[in-house]
Amino acid sequence: MIIEAQNYLREFNDKSIVSLRDIRRFNIFYEFFYKYLNDKIRIINEENLIKDEESEFYLKLDEYSKQVYSINLSIFICYYLRIIDKEKRKILVEKMNKIFHDFDKSFKERDFLEIPLKEERYIVENIKLNTGIAKNRASLENIFSLFVSINTKVPIFIVGKPGCSKSLSVQLIIKSMQGEASDKLLFQNMPKIILYSFQGSLASTSKGVENIFNKARSTFKSLKKEDKNKNIPLIFFDEMGLAEHSPNNPLKVIHSELEYDQNEGDKKVAFIGISNWVLDAAKMNRGISISIPEPDEEDNKETSLTIAKSYDEIMTQKYKTLFENRGKAYFNYKNYLREKYNSDGKQDFHGNRDFYHLIKNLSKALITTKK
Repeated sequence: MIIEAQNYLREFNDKSIVSLRDIRRFNIFYEFFYKYLNDKIRIINEENLIKDEESEFYLKLDEYSKQVYSINLSIFICYYLRIIDKEKRKILVEKMNKIFHDFDKSFKERDFLEIPLKEERYIVENIKLNTGIAKNRASLENIFSLFVSINTKVPIFIVGKPGCSKSLSVQLIIKSMQGEASDKLLFQNMPKIILYSFQGSLASTSKGVENIFNKARSTFKSLKKEDKNKNIPLIFFDEMGLAEHSPNNPLKVIHSELEYDQNEGDKKVAFIGISNWVLDAAKMNRGISISIPEPDEEDNKETSLTIAKSYDEIMTQKYKTLFENRGKAYFNYKNYLREKYNSDGKQDFHGNRDFYHLIKNLSKALITTKK
């Protein structure tokens, strides 16, 4: 599966898109997911809730299946999520399904995306979302990959246009991962985040970047031995793309700072970098990269419905067609802007945030009218 995934990504990218670092990360994630699945089964048993169909699915997993699903999840986060084109994603799924199904008859009924989608939903369900936040594909993928990369201290780069839930996802995962003080049992069993933020800009300097890494490491080093397992130092580098264009070349120090195996023990920190555009390969190869595809018509319909449901589920069901048509209209409008203003920068004059606020205001208006 690793060989097939690496070769496939090279078909439509530069050969350097994947390397031995990806195989190293695959092993890190494989070990994490195997432990994670065992912990999840324990949590399901400890919560003593009425066991639903999904809980029963996990409780029935044997050792063999847990290892296969750990491989499945590791391929998903290492390779699938970095593909920005939805059609190319489908081809990778077909390739992975063929290997799965040829490998073992017991997985004939399973789809490569089944387990990752279950885990995405499970993690987001354990996060408190305010009214008006959509559980759309972008936010599910962002939160899932952030959760995994922070807990494994593997650097992560999230790339996407404004309004695709990059910063919001970071805020939500930081708010949820509060260790023993967390609301949910899932996060109570995970370390607490100690946050260090850095705002990238055209004025950023390499000294400033070095200082934030030194601060994170020195604070973590000063913790008592028993507290180190309960905390994770996290550097959140916002607007990394702007810093890359700084004349001061502030990101020249990033290469050594993010080398996973060179920074052991107290030197190892979690790292999140977000950008509106792709950074150079030398930086992004030092971590996992999540490329958020442009939402299609179905994505916009789903986003419209999930935002509306956060206000009133009955109202959303009643006006389902109305909300779906807002998603369709926004999709057509964006296509119109791209065709008419392709070369003068106006194609993104209205972005996803404008669409989200449209649906929020529509939801509030319908609720007010109903009352």
